[in-house]
Amino acid sequence: MGFRMFHWVLVALFVLTYLSGEDAGLAHAWLGYGGLLLLGWRVWAAWSRSKGFPAGVNLARLRNHAQWSRCLTLALLCVTALLLLSGVVMVDNAAVISHGLQWLMPQAAAQALGGLFAGWPVLDAAQLHAGLAGLSLWLIGLHIALLLLLRRAALRFMLGLAGRKPAAPSQPRIAPAPPP
Repeated sequence: MGFRMFHWVLVALFVLTYLSGEDAGLAHAWLGYGGLLLLGWRVWAAWSRSKGFPAGVNLARLRNHAQWSRCLTLALLCVTALLLLSGVVMVDNAAVISHGLQWLMPQAAAQALGGLFAGWPVLDAAQLHAGLAGLSLWLIGLHIALLLLLRRAALRFMLGLAGRKPAAPSQPRIAPAPPP
């Protein structure tokens, strides 16, 4: 999965999860699990330096818009991770997993997989979860504003309106002078 695809799948998961709200119950929880898996994959892609994913933040050089954009993106990913983790501790994961997997596998197998999560504490993190969702929306707004104001080339790339920048031409090789 390329960076652009990752970005839009994460956007779609966030929007669907946000719009479904906690009233959707099982769907909201499973969309959150999908977001966790996607963020875990993103951490692995950054760690393994997968091709197509931007470099990390260089805190020593926060002088240009690209570095500030990366800091904002990193903050957004961290807040999203906290948002997802706060959602995980709010639900009975054993029940959600066993009930959600019953349409994929036999009920006994689904309950056995859900049983792996039995005993996980369920915490009342509703205010934290709601606050992190609101903070995420603010960070998304800042991210979009930064792209619109200062990073239009990056915005065109993410929208698929422009390809990657061509590589800088290499220096022409100068052949040694022939012997006299």
